[in-house]
Amino acid sequence: MAHREQPPLSCFGNLLSKEQVDLKIQSLRLRIAQINDEIRSLEEYRNNRYLPVSKLPPDVLSTILESIAMTIVEDDLEPPYSDLLSATQVCRLWRQVALDSPRIWSFMYCSATPRLVDLFLDRSKSAPLHLIDSSSGDNVPVNALNILNHLHRLKEINLVDCEDDWFSRIISQGAPQLESLSLEASGEIARFHPSADGFPVLQHLELIDLVYTSAVASLAALRSLTINAGGSDDKSQLPSCIEFLAILASLPNLSNLALTEAIAPLEGLLPSSSVRLTHLTRLSIQDTDIRILGMMVCITAPQLKAIDLCHSGKASAEIATPIVAAIFEKLPTFTTSCSELSLCVDYFSSTRVELWDGCTTSESANRAPFFQLVIHGTGDLRAEESVLTLFPPTTHPPILHFSSNIEMTSDHVQYAPLQHILRQLTRVTEVWTCGLKALTNLLGVTHPISLPSLKKIGLEIDFGTSGSIDKPRLLSTFVEQLKVRKGPHDVETEILEISGSCDQLAYPDWKLFEGLEGLVKVS
Repeated sequence: MAHREQPPLSCFGNLLSKEQVDLKIQSLRLRIAQINDEIRSLEEYRNNRYLPVSKLPPDVLSTILESIAMTIVEDDLEPPYSDLLSATQVCRLWRQVALDSPRIWSFMYCSATPRLVDLFLDRSKSAPLHLIDSSSGDNVPVNALNILNHLHRLKEINLVDCEDDWFSRIISQGAPQLESLSLEASGEIARFHPSADGFPVLQHLELIDLVYTSAVASLAALRSLTINAGGSDDKSQLPSCIEFLAILASLPNLSNLALTEAIAPLEGLLPSSSVRLTHLTRLSIQDTDIRILGMMVCITAPQLKAIDLCHSGKASAEIATPIVAAIFEKLPTFTTSCSELSLCVDYFSSTRVELWDGCTTSESANRAPFFQLVIHGTGDLRAEESVLTLFPPTTHPPILHFSSNIEMTSDHVQYAPLQHILRQLTRVTEVWTCGLKALTNLLGVTHPISLPSLKKIGLEIDFGTSGSIDKPRLLSTFVEQLKVRKGPHDVETEILEISGSCDQLAYPDWKLFEGLEGLVKVS
């Protein structure tokens, strides 16, 4: 006989009708809902009263959520806005604060889904928009054009691989609230020439693989201009030096200027025209034509705090020397200054000079230089010589950094030019070399008439990067050269300071320094 299931006695003692059972179930469900409501109320009370995150003032919480929206990292693992959307689900307070803060939803990423883009456009209400995109994908063109329909609200545009139709829409329509515009072209290099009144409040402009060819009245508020046209082989579209000086004359508020391959190669000498930029504080020019670096002398900027010039081609001395001399002549005179000179002797040599104002040599390590010039020569060291020897004197003696990856002997093509340079560095008191090969090369050409003020030689040893270097032979050579320099022609305080990976020197190596105790220092 089959067992007949009985209803639980805890619910009722007698058999009930179906209607009564349904009523009982409904009653229990209502009690469960009431209990859940009480639990949620208690949890909300606990969260609001006792958890630290719930004690944040709404304005502070809004700032935190806005920071999350600004620092979205797009990758293949997490969809855009995942962190922000998760933050809005922490508690009711967080969600309400987020919904009451339109700026949190104003950061638009093209790679988000169209539904999310529409959601953010709606929740941002009338807040200024930030269009930021650093990736490509199937949704990007559609979403970018959707966001660009709101150009009148955009405050920032930052587009990588900017399509031609995006670029055309931005340039042709303009954006009355736009303060920052950064565009990187996706195709052939194009001209940036906006309408006369398209960007009345634009302050920061960055163009990559785009050219800026003529002055535009609506860009008078521009404070920062960065142009990098180095990705194009077609230099015909670049403005001439005179044309670009006219552009700068139309930007009276410019404080930061950075140019990379942005001007057409010069034919002949620098132009005689000039421009005065009273607010310019930072100037950076990088170009394969060293004459473009000389455009610095055409700019008068009394507030300059940093100058960075880099020649990325190969400069012959005939062209480099007058340009270098003109650049150095333009430098201001400081009451207190120090400098560092660098020379790399290789098959394609290079040199660098740096100048600090208002500090000593020891203090310069923690400060960026006021002036930096980097030039790559043709290998004969003549362009490098003009950089190092024409550099104006500073209050404190300059430090020379020397490196070499070649084995230099007296019949080497660069031996005599290097010796000629060192003879002219009459104010250098300290030289630092990287590696034993560089040190032996330096000592091999450093006779008493070379570097006459030298008091200290520094050696940074790193055998890990020396390849198949013959360490014992180089050590022996350099010790013999050091003993020769200990003669009557040398300054008594001259020492060799060894730093870096000194543990790479075994005990037998250190025995080579016997008899040089007053000359060698290990740090």
